Amino acid sequence: MDRQERSQGRRAGSDRLSPKFSFRMPQRKPAPTETKPTDDAEQGSDTPAKPEGKKSIQNFRQWAGFDKITLTIVFTDIVNSTALGYKLGNERMDQVRRAHFKRARNLIEKHDGYEIKTNGDEFMVAFHTVVDALDFALSLHADTGDERIGIRAGIHVGPVIVEEQDAQGAAVSYTARVMGMAVNGGVWLSNEAKNHVDQEKAQRHESLQFEAHHDCTLKGFPGQHFLWSVEGTG
Repeated sequence: MDRQERSQGRRAGSDRLSPKFSFRMPQRKPAPTETKPTDDAEQGSDTPAKPEGKKSIQNFRQWAGFDKITLTIVFTDIVNSTALGYKLGNERMDQVRRAHFKRARNLIEKHDGYEIKTNGDEFMVAFHTVVDALDFALSLHADTGDERIGIRAGIHVGPVIVEEQDAQGAAVSYTARVMGMAVNGGVWLSNEAKNHVDQEKAQRHESLQFEAHHDCTLKGFPGQHFLWSVEGTG
């Protein structure tokens, strides 16, 4: 091996032993992609997404919003339905009942109520306000879905215990007793419900006349009770 080859070998060995340093330009991080936050992101992960319309409501508890809440309860019933059913016969009475139920359900939706349940010819309906409940009852009384039938309705407001498809509590039983006072039909209100109507002072109710009923006896509730009926409905 000549002198030039030995010199090149020493330089190669030196290169392998000594570290190599190089200068690298810092790399730029890619700019974050801007994305529009979803509704859930805006509200937070613990906040449920807002329901999309009435179709998203699955049961009464979801509609009410709480397990215990103050609501307006309405009971309605067909007056003298047993006698009418005997006169018309089962087939025609079933047609009458179906027309009435269709009319009632259209009005419940129109006035933002919730049909809790039916029992025979009775409807049990909840509303967030007394004035909405009164509008529903008056509209259904004016047009029951079939001219051969009339209805009676009772309205009361108070605290209720909400279940998936039912409501419990003294206010519910009280409402049923109020309706029971309208023997010949008509729209009746508890004194508490009437106070709500008076406080609201809705223009559409200014022409209504109410008849006071003192010393009413309601089964299961001690003492005498002060009720009201809408004149011209009974």
